[in-house]
Parts: sequence; structure tokens; C-alpha cells
Amino acid sequence: IEFLKFFSPEKYKYIIDLKTDSTYSAITLSPSNSYFQILHFISLIILVFILKMVFYTNRHKNRFYLFLSLLGFIASLFAVIVYLNGNPDFFIFKNSYYKSAATGFFINRTVFAVFLLFTLIASLELIKNIENKIFNKKKDNFFFKIYVRLFVIFITIGIISSFSRIGNFLLLITILFYLVNEFFFFKKQKYLI
Repeated sequence: IEFLKFFSPEKYKYIIDLKTDSTYSAITLSPSNSYFQILHFISLIILVFILKMVFYTNRHKNRFYLFLSLLGFIASLFAVIVYLNGNPDFFIFKNSYYKSAATGFFINRTVFAVFLLFTLIASLELIKNIENKIFNKKKDNFFFKIYVRLFVIFITIGIISSFSRIGNFLLLITILFYLVNEFFFFKKQKYLI
């Protein structure tokens, strides 16, 4: 029970107030939920390690970035088109909660905006890799750069039209982060020359 002072002080307080004679107790008030939460975290860690093993070269990472940016482009294009049509109901799916915001294939506009933010970051990383000649050194990527930048524009429109406060705030933070990063990278390159 003394370990509960550190791991779960609220439960320790409850046990002391109840004045029970037990010398052993679970760390949380709901041990089954804690067990399943631990399993979820372990599965997420395993997923991260598997992704690290699968995408181990720059070519694999760039293909994955391209896939994410294309997926974000399609999702944002669909969401904006549906939003401009007034968010009608599809078959049995009722869209009565967010009539004034773009949600696309998602129910919640914040989840949609965060998903698009991940695809935006993947697109920006792909553009950075193209500029640094990491993507494909053998051929000219002029039209490919245009396509990815078009993807970035539509993904940004999708995030803004979701009208999610968290999504738009994170979009601003991401843009500022990339601008500061590019400024310092440019300054570093200038000093190296």
C-alpha cells in the first residue's frame, strides 16, 4: 500500500480514509481498464517499431509521404466539395452536427483537421526532400513539385474550412515551425558558403 503514495495518491487517500486492513491493493481504482490501457500502449509501441522497420530507407519514407499527401488531398477535396454543397446526408449517415464545417469522411471536425494536419506535415517533408534532392536524383521533378504543392494548398483549405479551433491553431504552429526551420537552415547554408 505504501507504493500507492507514489503511483496513485488519490487511491491511497481513499484506502487510508476507509481504514481497511488490506496490505495489497491494485494501483488504480479500475484495474481492468489499466490493464487494457497498458496493452494499448504496448501495441502502439510495437506499431512504431514495425513502421521503423518497414520504412528504413529514404525512398520508402518518401513513398509513404506521397501516399499520405495524396490521401489528404482526396479527403480534403471531398470534404470541401461536400461542404460547398451544404453537407447533405449520405444514405443512412446523418450529418446534422456540423452543417457549417467541412468534415469529409469524418464525424468530428477536429479529428478531420488533425488528420489533415498529419498529411500536411507529410507533404511538407516530401517537398523538403525533393528540394534537397533526396527523393529522386536521376530525373527532373518539376511537375511532381507542382502536384505536391497543389496537394498542400487543398489540404490547407480543408483544414481551414473545418473551422476547428485546435486544427487551425496547430496549422499556424506548423507553418511557423517550418518557416523558422527554413530560416535557420538558410542562414546555416549561407555561413557554410
